[in-house]
Amino acid sequence: MIEDDPVLQRMYISKLTEGGYEVDLARDGSEGVYKALNTNPDIVLLDLVLPKVDGFHILAEMRKNPKTQKTPVIIMSNQGQAEDATKALKLGADDYIVKLNNPPSTVIKKIQALLSQTKATKAIYISRYRIKIDATQADAPQLVRDFALIFFCVQCKTTRILELMHDYTLPGPGHPFVAQFVCPICRSVY
Repeated sequence: MIEDDPVLQRMYISKLTEGGYEVDLARDGSEGVYKALNTNPDIVLLDLVLPKVDGFHILAEMRKNPKTQKTPVIIMSNQGQAEDATKALKLGADDYIVKLNNPPSTVIKKIQALLSQTKATKAIYISRYRIKIDATQADAPQLVRDFALIFFCVQCKTTRILELMHDYTLPGPGHPFVAQFVCPICRSVY
């Protein structure tokens, strides 16, 4: 949580810890950008108006950093202007909450929803299929020629496994995959 108001800090820390969450607090934007980029948070609750560095800058830095590009961010601000919400969402915020209009229970529900969504997305992205290819089958020599493959790990002489991972970056119908051969023993990738 990146929040400079001590009353809101105490209230949200109390409600979040009661809800089973561990809260790491940053009291200004400088501390906030450091913690957001270096502590691997599950989610960030971010105020916009902060001392030293504003929330827009923190959000932009998070979205530029590969480690935090996908970290869910909920903007919690008393700035109720549509322009602020639009700017925050365009920068990559996952939600925008006007603090005065939403009780902590609403914030906790939004946190739960975002964390569930993130967990489901990660499960999809890390799902992999591992296929052992029988080098004695009739089509194996053709596969070797077409893809310049070696079925055995050069380092440990173990039969390599074809690993298929969903590639959700490719548009269009179907289920595109990225494929690589992996040694199940030494984990070298070919």
